[in-house]
Amino acid sequence: MTEPPADSPAPPETRPRTLPRNIVPLMAACTLGLAGLVVVILWLAGLVGADSFIDLGISAGLLAAASLLWLVVDRQRNLPREEINLLAWAAFPFSILLLLGQTPFLVRAVYPPISDFLEKEGQVEARYVNHSSGLKLRISFPRPLAKGHGDLRINSTTLDLEHFAEEAGLIAWPERSALSISVPEMLERLGYKRIETVSLNLGVEKTGAEGETAGSPGRLRYADGDRVQPQTLRPVTP
Repeated sequence: MTEPPADSPAPPETRPRTLPRNIVPLMAACTLGLAGLVVVILWLAGLVGADSFIDLGISAGLLAAASLLWLVVDRQRNLPREEINLLAWAAFPFSILLLLGQTPFLVRAVYPPISDFLEKEGQVEARYVNHSSGLKLRISFPRPLAKGHGDLRINSTTLDLEHFAEEAGLIAWPERSALSISVPEMLERLGYKRIETVSLNLGVEKTGAEGETAGSPGRLRYADGDRVQPQTLRPVTP
């Protein structure tokens, strides 16, 4: 008499893979901890200022709000779909949006020059313009400037205060956020055939560490006191 085959053991129940619990708060804590350490090191090295701590605080606030909303979602993650309340459904997308929304502030806290791309701060444009009085090189700034002169270099020559004088007729300020260079007159004055580059706030050897050495134009600054980012521009032809 043959015995019936023994029942084969049931395969182990496979559990669906899900995200770790409290993943958003854990990400927030790790990200803020690392970014805070980097900002403090950069601040001690003199590479960032108080604005980085402000951006870090904004990022921390948004991450805290995202974490709280995620906790609402996490408390109901194992409930059947029909038992999840409306608050959890609403909290999920807002938590993700806040998590993503804090990224620009966090990046700017660690690397302030990124604001040039995020806010167009420091996006200075140099463009040739044909004017009734002759060819002009117009340099446009994103915000009004504090004064009508500053550290400006054409090709390899740093301009002195005399170049900014109204009677010289070389540089005019049609508005506080733009200056206009008379190209033929400036080329004749400097002895160049053409303007290859225009540099802003790069004349350290002339203006000194603070940019206010007597007899020099000083640093280019915006009306709110912020320094124009040091940069070199290549004029755009009309």
